Amino acid sequence: MKKILAIAFCFAAFNSSATKEFVKPENADYLRGVIEYVYFWHLDPANFFEQDQDTNIEILVKESSYSKDLNNKSTRYELIIPDLNLGIDLINANYKIQELDLLITNSSFKVVAVNPDFREPVTNEEFKVRLLSEGDMMKRLFQNRYKPAVLSGEVKTNIYNSLVKLSKLELGHPLIKEHIFYVGPLSDYSNDIWIFWETERKLVKFSSASDYTSKAYWQLLPIFVKMYDLDTDVVVSLSEVSGSNAYITKSFAGRIMFNCIVNGKKVIIDEQNNVTQKQETEK
Repeated sequence: MKKILAIAFCFAAFNSSATKEFVKPENADYLRGVIEYVYFWHLDPANFFEQDQDTNIEILVKESSYSKDLNNKSTRYELIIPDLNLGIDLINANYKIQELDLLITNSSFKVVAVNPDFREPVTNEEFKVRLLSEGDMMKRLFQNRYKPAVLSGEVKTNIYNSLVKLSKLELGHPLIKEHIFYVGPLSDYSNDIWIFWETERKLVKFSSASDYTSKAYWQLLPIFVKMYDLDTDVVVSLSEVSGSNAYITKSFAGRIMFNCIVNGKKVIIDEQNNVTQKQETEK
């Protein structure tokens, strides 16, 4: 079956001098990276592309509007894969939170949302065309299927400090026993950081419009933490809880847990807030 990958991109108060250093999402290498990220975190491989060396993934690119806020110079791309009913939002943030005096920027375009049930019609005549080899893409996905988490420098320190603060805040008291977390692999294509809190049976997502390598990300983090209880917040289908974003599917929860446990870093925090880590596969 011919695969069609559509990308619509939008600009808000576009400033070319602010974005010329970034690789645009219609760039073939960037597209491969985005597809790899979505494959790793969001899609069942059975629903993805076939390994057909003679078939191209046809990529369609469209420009449209984004925001009327003249102070927001962010750039947005919407990526659509009609055959998979998949929509992906990409943003290169560039705006300031005046109340906090924080400048929110990205070093590259980031995936900010994935819609696994995209149903809006796509008119091919409206798009520019890009092509990727389907066979080469599938070979890359297979070769890169194992991505061990690498935590270092300030990002590692910020994650550890945030886990200590988060556990105290969520529990309502200092730790009285050892708690175990699994931090999933970080991505150049998203600012989301997924964590499996094994002791409390919860999935935790750190997220922000700012890069996780920036100070702004960690200053805003308390606002952008989402937690899913494996006992109460997991459903078989989101149609069970239509209109609510407080739940995730059983399939997605399993994917997050696999990536965190198998590919992630095991982090242990004791009663004295001492933190130790170990690559789970080193056991």
